[in-house]
Amino acid sequence: MAKNIGLPCPNTIVTNSNNVEIDEKKDYIVKSLDSAVLRLEDKEAFVYSNRVKGGEIKNSHLNLAPIILQDYISPKIDIRVTVIGHTVYAVRILKEGKGVEGDWRTYKSDIDFIPFLLPDNVSGNCVSLVKALGLSFGGIDLIESDGNFFFIEVNPTGEWAWLVNAANLKIFNGICDYLEGINV
Repeated sequence: MAKNIGLPCPNTIVTNSNNVEIDEKKDYIVKSLDSAVLRLEDKEAFVYSNRVKGGEIKNSHLNLAPIILQDYISPKIDIRVTVIGHTVYAVRILKEGKGVEGDWRTYKSDIDFIPFLLPDNVSGNCVSLVKALGLSFGGIDLIESDGNFFFIEVNPTGEWAWLVNAANLKIFNGICDYLEGINV
C-alpha cells in the first residue's frame, strides 16, 4: 500500500521459511514480526533488528518464528514520523550527527532526535498512507538515503511520548487538536 501511494520501499518478505529467494552474499535486515521480549535470568531482553547476510538466513531455522526480512539500505538516517490526522511530526535519529548503522534503539542514550520538515510529497504520502489504512494515528519509520525516503513500516500504536522531551515535540497537542476536531 505504501508503494502504491508513492513511498518507495525496500524489498520486503514476511516468512517463517528459509526457502526464500535471496542473495546469500547480500546484507539484509531481519526483525521479529512483533515485539519479541525474552527473559534472561531476572531481566527482560528485547530482540532488535539485526543486519545479517543472506547465507545466514538460508542456514537458519525460521520455521520456529516468523520474521520480516528487508533489503539493507546504507548509508541511512532513520526517520520517525508521527501522523495524527493531517498533522505530521518528523525527527531524524542521529548519533554524533550521523545516521546509525543497524538498529538505533541499541544506542538509545547516545542518540539525538532532531525535528525537521519532511519534503511536502513525503509528508503528504505519510498522511495518505495512514488514511488509506483507516487510521487516525500512525508511527511511521522511514529511512533517508542519498536524498530518497524509503518506507520501512507503520505502527498504529506507535510510541510517541519519548519524543516530547527528547525532541521537544508537543505531539500531545496534536492528539488533543484531533480529538477536538481540529486538523482532522
